[in-house]
Amino acid sequence: RPVAKSYSKVADSIAKATEKFLLIKQGDKSSLQRKIKEESTFTCPSSLGPSQVMSRTLDLHPTENMACSAVKTMEVSVIKNTTRDRSKSLDQSKQNPVELTKTILVAHRTKAEQKSLTERNSAIFMTNGQLLKKARVISSFTTGLENLTAVACYGSREAWICGETKVIKRLDIQGFQKNALLATCKYFPGDIAVTRDGELIYSNVNARAVTVVREEKTEILIQVPKGWHPCKLCCTSSGDILVAMFTSDDKNHKIVRYHEGKITQEIEKDVNYENPLFQEGRHPVYVAENTNGDICAADPNAEMVVVVHNRGKEKFRYDGTAAKRAKPFIPGPIVTDSSGHIIVTDQINDCLHILDKNGQFMGCIGDCGLDQPTGLSVDKEERLWVGSYNTGNVKVIEYLKPRKSGPSKEQSLKFLHFNDKN
Repeated sequence: RPVAKSYSKVADSIAKATEKFLLIKQGDKSSLQRKIKEESTFTCPSSLGPSQVMSRTLDLHPTENMACSAVKTMEVSVIKNTTRDRSKSLDQSKQNPVELTKTILVAHRTKAEQKSLTERNSAIFMTNGQLLKKARVISSFTTGLENLTAVACYGSREAWICGETKVIKRLDIQGFQKNALLATCKYFPGDIAVTRDGELIYSNVNARAVTVVREEKTEILIQVPKGWHPCKLCCTSSGDILVAMFTSDDKNHKIVRYHEGKITQEIEKDVNYENPLFQEGRHPVYVAENTNGDICAADPNAEMVVVVHNRGKEKFRYDGTAAKRAKPFIPGPIVTDSSGHIIVTDQINDCLHILDKNGQFMGCIGDCGLDQPTGLSVDKEERLWVGSYNTGNVKVIEYLKPRKSGPSKEQSLKFLHFNDKN
């Protein structure tokens, strides 16, 4: 009941602020900003935790956006609220209580940004991270693309898909086309990916560039050094882009991290021994980043998965032996999920290998009717979208157990809205 009363007080304060805000929306900007700041400052009762304050306050955003686009931010002053139990929920790694003193709320978060934030954080509350005993196909559809080569999930129910043509399609989970475009490549994209902001990027191998699609127009995002050709891509949670590239003679392969178009890291040799991490050969190296910062690479030339620490030191290798498959292990597209699982395609044995973040073999998905899987992506609900080179079909596969108990998805997402801002 004390919490309910606190909610009521907070709601009343917000309602009053909003009412006066709407009444004076036709006035000058300075008066408007001054009025909002006066009416939106309140005291946080000790019975109301920081996550509850933020969850309640976030509900005001749509009203503010409709009322006026002039006010960019609203400042909410909160008294020190120290609580040991809630601090553990905010950050399990911190043993000391969290002291929340001041939070700036951005009132002008766009709908697209809110959707991206929600989808990015929702998956952890929908699964418990444990593998199903038997994976199941929840959707299967044809794409109409020849020799499918790449899949890049867009949200939780759509994905960009391409093959060995210039056409890149965006299809929903039922196979209905939502969008399509023509790549500017000479032949076809080397790979596609979706950035943290929801933008489509693709590699133009011959032009030595990574291109981004913005408002149905293309522009060069990255131009790689002369003598190198970009191919496989990974968009990280921090907003960086990992580009796996090779030299014109196929003798050298490396992974380069780009931040806002500038090189910040190159992974080519082990930092301790100066030995090449990747074997020379004509096949491109596939790349993914794990939740712990590890860089996971699938090297089909070496028939090996290579995982290095974020600073470039080799951590472990996986050669597929543990899966006990009849044919050689030729790894292809590789992804990770929010639990740190590493999932990699096995194009020869028509299956997917699953490892934990330390390289321990967890199992195979080999009973879902896969046919030379060459496209792989994981959506925001932790489902695998697997594309077939031979048929051009895509299968959406559930492989993790759903969460049985705990907070509701709505409660969890409100908490994550708070945690993401702090």
